[in-house]
Amino acid sequence: MMNRPTSFFLMLLVPLRLAVGQQNSKLPQCPEPATNYWDNCIGTRPAPNGNVYVGEFHGNTFNGQGNLRYADGSTYIGGFRDGQLEGQGASTFTNGDRHVGEIHNNKASGQGAWTFANGDKYNGEFRDSHFEGQGTYTFANGTKLVGEFKDGKYAGPTNRPVPPLQGPSSKFEVSLDKQGGVLLVPVLINDKIPLNFIIDSGASDVSVPADVVSTLMRTGTLVPADFTGAQMYVLADGSEMPSQTFRIRSLKLGDLVLTNVAGSVTSTNGALLLGQSFLSRFESWSIDNARQVLMLGPKTF
Repeated sequence: MMNRPTSFFLMLLVPLRLAVGQQNSKLPQCPEPATNYWDNCIGTRPAPNGNVYVGEFHGNTFNGQGNLRYADGSTYIGGFRDGQLEGQGASTFTNGDRHVGEIHNNKASGQGAWTFANGDKYNGEFRDSHFEGQGTYTFANGTKLVGEFKDGKYAGPTNRPVPPLQGPSSKFEVSLDKQGGVLLVPVLINDKIPLNFIIDSGASDVSVPADVVSTLMRTGTLVPADFTGAQMYVLADGSEMPSQTFRIRSLKLGDLVLTNVAGSVTSTNGALLLGQSFLSRFESWSIDNARQVLMLGPKTF
């Protein structure tokens, strides 16, 4: 089976000519039984491990176009060479993850498209079943990362701008985006992933839903060393709830950069919140609704 990159998966776009049975092939059917030496023909050959191949045979092995169904239900439809996955192909896995693109030596290498089960997608370059080179990663919510990828992780824009230096007494204005009547703060997490947050002075920390934290970990934006433990939080109704905590190495809002900001993991259905671990870093803050601007500063530390 083709190796899959960690936590990322491929979109299935099956060409019609790769349908089971290879109906468009001009090769004759292979002579039964399947234990015969098959050459320049089309046949179905099951393997002892439960895999079943349907397609072209040359030299008594998979060569040409074929369909390989694995014992676990995963499938590959595409090119083969000397029994290996090679050329253009499409894969689908039992959990719904899918792939289409160039395959070399059983691995995704070259141009391809991937779709993760949660709706995230990647289009671009691959090497050894990892995102490698130029690409675009599109989150299910429409947010995009465009630039360089290395070892399956986003490495940043091709030409990354350097933010200007800011003094400790500086005041800041951050433009807000209005979506569905709510003003959102565009934030770049750890200099890699942009996300839109809601300002919530009642939240103790910068709060991030569990599914977003999972995505941040898959993309290398958060690493195990960033997690700091757990803490009890008091909810608005007075109840208490434990939450895993982590360190955000950098939060970038426009030209403003804060480092080492406390974050906490909330439920999957929760919102992205800029709480007191962010707001308390400033002497004052306010929102200019008319201009749709967040006004901050100066920084306290």
